[in-house]
Amino acid sequence: MMFRISFLFRTVLCCALVYLSFTDVYGAFLSAKGSRLYNDSGEEVRLTGVNWFGFETTNMFPHGLWARDYHGVLLQIREMGFNCIRIPFCNEMLRDDAKPDKPNFFGEDPYYLRDKFDLNKELAGLSPLEMLDSIIAYANLLGLVVILDNHSREHDGYMNEKLWYTPKITEETWISDWVMLAKRYKNNRAVVGFDLNNEPHGKMVDGGSTWAAGNSSSDWNVAAEKCGNAILAENPDVLIIVEGVEQYENTVYWWGGNLRGVKKSPHKPHPSGKISLFTPRVWP
Repeated sequence: MMFRISFLFRTVLCCALVYLSFTDVYGAFLSAKGSRLYNDSGEEVRLTGVNWFGFETTNMFPHGLWARDYHGVLLQIREMGFNCIRIPFCNEMLRDDAKPDKPNFFGEDPYYLRDKFDLNKELAGLSPLEMLDSIIAYANLLGLVVILDNHSREHDGYMNEKLWYTPKITEETWISDWVMLAKRYKNNRAVVGFDLNNEPHGKMVDGGSTWAAGNSSSDWNVAAEKCGNAILAENPDVLIIVEGVEQYENTVYWWGGNLRGVKKSPHKPHPSGKISLFTPRVWP
C-alpha cells in the first residue's frame, strides 16, 4: 500500500515546491511510514525545497544560468535554508542528440566568486543530461538532495500533455527513461526521489488521465505502479512519488490534486516492501 504525503508549496525562482525539514536529510536514503518520512536511522525528516526549472523547456538547461553560475545558485539555495531541489525535466532532453541552449560563460555571481571568464565553464559543451549530472554532483557536495520531476515528454509540452505518454514518447519509452535514470543515480545519496509525472490532468470525456477507470490507455494509477516497480527493480532506495489526477468518478479537482481514487484503488505493495508516496499537486 502507498501512503499520501502532503507537500507545502511556495514561490521561489518564479515557482517553488516546498517540502518541510526537521533533521539533516543528507546522506540517508528515505522511507515513508504513514504520512511521514524517515532516514536510515529511523529519525523523522522533512524536505524543504525549491523547484529549479528549465530542463523541461525548449532551452533544456536550468533557467537563470544566462546570468548566474550554477554553483552560486546552489549555494544560495542552501544559504536560504532549503535542503532539497526538485528539478523538472522533459524526456526529450535525455536523448543523445538533445541540444541545449548555452548558459552564460562570462560574468560574476555574488555567491560564487571566480574569474568572470569562468562562469559556468564546467557546463561548456555538455548535453542536458550531463549538465544535470554536474548540478547533482555539486548539490551532493553541499549536502543538498534532489527530486527529479518528469514534467513533460516533449519540451514545453506540459500544458498540452494530459497523459504520461505521447505519440512520440510512448509509455514504454517513458518507463525505460526512468529506469535509465534509476541506474544512473543508483547509490547516489543526493538523488532521493522520482516524481513520475507532473500534474496528470484532463477530464474523462476529454481523454484525460483517469484512476482505476478500467481503461489501460488512461489509467494513471496502473501506469505509475508499472513504472514504479520497474524503477525499484533497479534502484530500491529511491522514493517513488505519484501525483493524483484531475477527475475521479464524478469529482473534479485541480491538475494532479485528486487523490480520491487512492482509498478505493490503492497500489499493490512492491515485493521489496518499499513504500512510495502519493502527493496532491498544490500551488499557493
